[in-house]
Amino acid sequence: MFEDIINKEHLIFKTKQIALNKLSKDEIYNLMKNYYEGMKIKDLLEKYRLDLKTNNIVSYFPGYLTNIECPYCQGYMSAVFVSRANEEILKIKNCNICSHTLDKNCRCETCREMEIRQKEQLYILKNNILGELLIDESEKEVKEESDLNMRQRLYLASVLHCGLTEDIKKLNPIEEIIDFIGPSFNFTIGIFKYLYNTNVISIDEQSALEAFTLI
Repeated sequence: MFEDIINKEHLIFKTKQIALNKLSKDEIYNLMKNYYEGMKIKDLLEKYRLDLKTNNIVSYFPGYLTNIECPYCQGYMSAVFVSRANEEILKIKNCNICSHTLDKNCRCETCREMEIRQKEQLYILKNNILGELLIDESEKEVKEESDLNMRQRLYLASVLHCGLTEDIKKLNPIEEIIDFIGPSFNFTIGIFKYLYNTNVISIDEQSALEAFTLI
């Protein structure tokens, strides 16, 4: 029953409800009750003497303050009424104080701050991991050119031809050159893995953490 779900004292009246201004709050409540109990729109408009240009009468209903507490502040989640064709008559919108929504992409101030903190923590974590990896990397001895076998020379030549920086001291990031070396992504990654695992190339300390995960 409508009365069991909706508390009249929790209705939130806004500017759009100006079309219902001639009705008292009790009348608006009863109008909504009649609507959700199935009364035809035409009969509703006649009963409450409403001159509306649309049959979407729900758009004129007030908002509603639910009993759902906001997880971030002392507020409660507000909602809007939806068509009686839906299983639920209320759709949760946002907190009446901080504007937090239950959507995973909420952009309220608290969610934005949490996103910033998470990025900072991830950055610190990545750098800690990178630091540990670079310690191991610094102990790695790269082979001299004269010690390379034919396969190593061929692979290295392909990589250098497509990915050498202008100062010819380093390779460009893998993601920038990967499409130009081998016939497929997996084949090219295989080239880098082979050269890395056989100590022909090493990972530069300026590399992103992703460079370690690729090879």
